[in-house]
Amino acid sequence: MRRSWLPDTTPVSTVAFLYALSRSGMAFPKVIRVVAAHEATYGEAAEEFDVAVRNMDTFGVDVVTALQTMGRRSPSPQFREFSENLVSVLQSGHSLLDFLERQYRDYQEEAESHQERTLGLLSTLAEAYVTVLVAGPLFLITILVVIGIAVGDTLEPLRALIYLILPIGNLAFVIYLGVVTDKLTPGSAATDSSEAPSLDLPGDIAREARPDGGAAGSGAVGADSHPNVKRLRYYRRLRGLRERFGNPVRTLLERPTLSLAITVPIALAGVLWQFPAALEGGFDVAAIDDAIAVGLLVVLTGFAIPYEGHRRRIDAVEAAVPDLLDRLASVNEAGMSLVSAVDYVRGSELGPLGAELDRVWADVQWGADLQTAFARLERRVRTRTTARVVTLLTEAMNASGNLATVLRIAARQAAADRRLERERKQAMVEYTIVVYVSYLVFLFIIAVLAASLLPNLPAEGADTATATGSSAVGGLGGFSASDRATYDTLFYHATLVQGLLSGLIAGQLSTGDVRSGAKHAAVMVGLSVLLFAVIV
Repeated sequence: MRRSWLPDTTPVSTVAFLYALSRSGMAFPKVIRVVAAHEATYGEAAEEFDVAVRNMDTFGVDVVTALQTMGRRSPSPQFREFSENLVSVLQSGHSLLDFLERQYRDYQEEAESHQERTLGLLSTLAEAYVTVLVAGPLFLITILVVIGIAVGDTLEPLRALIYLILPIGNLAFVIYLGVVTDKLTPGSAATDSSEAPSLDLPGDIAREARPDGGAAGSGAVGADSHPNVKRLRYYRRLRGLRERFGNPVRTLLERPTLSLAITVPIALAGVLWQFPAALEGGFDVAAIDDAIAVGLLVVLTGFAIPYEGHRRRIDAVEAAVPDLLDRLASVNEAGMSLVSAVDYVRGSELGPLGAELDRVWADVQWGADLQTAFARLERRVRTRTTARVVTLLTEAMNASGNLATVLRIAARQAAADRRLERERKQAMVEYTIVVYVSYLVFLFIIAVLAASLLPNLPAEGADTATATGSSAVGGLGGFSASDRATYDTLFYHATLVQGLLSGLIAGQLSTGDVRSGAKHAAVMVGLSVLLFAVIV
């Protein structure tokens, strides 16, 4: 079922894909079918074009009528406008390539303008977060402590603020921030590649390639029943387990979430080890505070390290894609075939992408065609940028032997996406620093309250004050050692909650992905643990 709200139905990357395939000589109805067949890469745009494809296949209508129907039924005003203009060009006989090129440039400018607007909104949200969810709770905590010292017990409002209002407010901000950052240059965002690549080839590739990389149909009849083929199938079924446990570091870098299967049981074991001490004389949560905090630190650090390694590798691969496409285009323009061009450029400096090209060339040497080798590359890397490039190359190779123009278009689009992403990251660094500074101020004020104010309050008459519910020494004396311990525990929990959620928000502001906030959350929780280990 299609969404009723489609913020990115006609992204610049989809129009660039239409333009590149059309320049390669492919008929436009075929171009529409190619886009519709790649929903995982082009999202809602592929779903919309799939409507036109179904109308052509099911009802036998022509491409213009199918596009008209598609545009009328689309819930996106932007896509309806694009469809109407496309139909007008097809009906009038004007140059389709000129139209797509103009649309591509217009959408590129619109993407840059959209990013500027979104960055401005994020700037406002960062300031609002610091004011409402950092300075505001800190002010309320200070006021409640002062009122509790001067007038009476304010522990219940303080608990409600720390355990209820603070987490709910931060989580609501995380959800809203996720909606905003999803709109920020969605075309250049990487897909969720933390999932392990499938070991089996896609259905079309599996039918076209033998296990040794050669073409299907070249073996003897009945080869599937050969004992070696059966052994190979069993081998592939067991290969996943062997690769995961045989190289755990690589497995964690490919699937960072697997680290939780290790760190969460360790953290729970540490908490359960301290649990009997908390039950002595009634349940005392303060007895397992440190175990919970250290366990949280272990979980965050254990996830942040492989995730950052995984994300940096993906960023390095995507950063090398424009250079790769430019070099392939230059070599192809010189008259070299794409297969020879891959062999020529794989020795150049392309970072992690160079090793992947070596594997592509190894597949070709073992008998696989270049389309199959690129499909395997896509399944290994599993990013949206590489998926678009591989789709474009494989389809263009089927349409035309002169790929230089297509490669130039793809390189220009990939470079534009990278430029937008760099600009966004540079702008987000400022907001990340703001979150860090605000949290350090939060820690400083809490440290002053816990280490300077509460220990220096007079304790005379505390028991009487507790019994009568009032202060004993000029309104400031009824503060016992147990009251200090309770407030210290609340302060500790406040810094842990604020540190965890502020770290996640800092990561979401900087990259648009809340998972990248694990490293910031680990740093902030670690500062909180260290601070209270010193002052308490």
